Amino acid sequence: MTPNILTFLSEMVNERFTIVGLAYIPLIVNIIFRAGRLRGLTDENMAERLGDLCFDTLREEIKKQIEGLLQIYFHNALVLPPGKRIQDIATHLHHDSESLEQLLTILKNLTELGLQSQEFQQIILFLSQ
Repeated sequence: MTPNILTFLSEMVNERFTIVGLAYIPLIVNIIFRAGRLRGLTDENMAERLGDLCFDTLREEIKKQIEGLLQIYFHNALVLPPGKRIQDIATHLHHDSESLEQLLTILKNLTELGLQSQEFQQIILFLSQ
């Protein structure tokens, strides 16, 4: 990685990921690892491509967290209503947000508050419709 890309990633971590704290270091490491595997990354396209990578990674983590919480809620007997997938639930929750802060907040609430989070209550309501 070029020094400019490392600087960009460092600034992004300092500015954006302070919302969630040290417990999310594995998430940050995952993003940095994935960024290191991007091909064709230049100073000109770095902000957009790394931003997209962050959004995609956060959405994947939210999806994983939703699936885990639903397994707990349904006592490992998760059966989704016809026509609904975990991806649909995640998209309903974050509305394909382009806000890192919003995605981080959703992930933080699902992780720290779990079944008691407002986001999980929205999921249950969505599933009941």
